[in-house]
Amino acid sequence: MGILYGHIPIVSTIVTSEMTYKVNNKEYKLSIAGGILQVEQEFVKILADEVEPIS
Repeated sequence: MGILYGHIPIVSTIVTSEMTYKVNNKEYKLSIAGGILQVEQEFVKILADEVEPIS
């Protein structure tokens, strides 16, 4: 599942899951345990209870 630019606004809870994001074409992976997701047209905010990098 992915979130693209221009996505409709949404607020949702997060279950324990993995998240992947890119910065300057470099991919990073995180393990997220609970929290809240807020999506707007130009940004995504994640407030997570626990986050750990996945190597």
